[in-house]
Amino acid sequence: MATSFSRSLRSLRADRLGSTTFALALGAALVVAWVAWSLLGRVAVYEVSAKARLEVDRTTHPVQAPFAGKVLSTSLVLGRDVQLGDVLFELEASSERLKLAEARAKLDAIAPELEALRKQVSAETQALSDDQKSMPVALGEAHARREEAEAAAQQAEDELARVRELRKNGAVSEVELRRAEGIAQQKRSAARALLLAVRDTELSKRGHGSDRRARVESLGRELAVLDGERMTTSALIDRLEDDIQRRVVRAPVAGILAEVAPVTVGSIVSDGQRLGAIVPPGSLKLVADYPPSAALGRIAAGQPARLRLEGFPWTQFGTVAAKVTGVSREVRDGNVRVELSVQQDADSKIPLQHGLPGSVEIEIERASPATLVLRAAGKLLTPQRIAAP
Repeated sequence: MATSFSRSLRSLRADRLGSTTFALALGAALVVAWVAWSLLGRVAVYEVSAKARLEVDRTTHPVQAPFAGKVLSTSLVLGRDVQLGDVLFELEASSERLKLAEARAKLDAIAPELEALRKQVSAETQALSDDQKSMPVALGEAHARREEAEAAAQQAEDELARVRELRKNGAVSEVELRRAEGIAQQKRSAARALLLAVRDTELSKRGHGSDRRARVESLGRELAVLDGERMTTSALIDRLEDDIQRRVVRAPVAGILAEVAPVTVGSIVSDGQRLGAIVPPGSLKLVADYPPSAALGRIAAGQPARLRLEGFPWTQFGTVAAKVTGVSREVRDGNVRVELSVQQDADSKIPLQHGLPGSVEIEIERASPATLVLRAAGKLLTPQRIAAP
């Protein structure tokens, strides 16, 4: 009986020793495996941004009011496909049209007056030219008559001198001497009169030419003023026509109206007010904002990423694969812009389109768990800087 009990005790001790040995061996194996995994394993490290959105890779074109005014008609409908040149909305332009009609009437009235002035200037200029051409002829004729009179006067003086000599010798009577003196006096008076006539003709011609030139200059000034008024009115007409045309706002590009302001016929808009935006057709890209410490030197082109869209739970719809295509080198508004290309799955149920927000995870590296633990410990042990008050 004692012998059987002794064997049972030895058997129990042997079983307990075997179990302990197995447990120790299993624990050692797990420790070795964990150490090996922590040193040799690789875990993906992600940088996450909740500020991500899908955008078209082409510039979105805003639709703005060119002037302040009342909306006369509108075809701004959210999601509408528009073509280049399609009318989007029109502003009232009754005041501009009234001014345009007045300016056109004024221009029509200026035209005949301007034509009459041009004809008058042309006639006066031609008359002045004719006067200048006829002046030498008239003066030449006057000089010729004066020279003829002077020759006749000289001949009469010579005849008077001869008669006086004959009178001294008693060859002629006193009557003949007096007659010769009268003739000489008459010839001298005629010569002096023609000399004065030549001077009067010259002064008259020059004075008449000066008067005509003054009239031509005066008419030229009137013509310049009227022509300037015509040009000013024409420029006003062009500006009013352009203003009226600009009040009919057309689509600058083909695309989809992705943004529309709540405006209706009769609404008053301000100058430059944004009334919508047109997104042209193009490929989608992913844009995310990261803090500089997470992006600069850590995110680079070619790194893989995953996009999770708001409103589309990833557990139901999954995620969208992406790849980093570029990282901005400048910090704006405290963030760095990162652009990624979207790799949409043909079987995906997510309707990717411009403006969808979401979050993005970019795989920046693969590191061992031990390295990650050491990094975390280093951050905890690094003394925090206290800002000076």
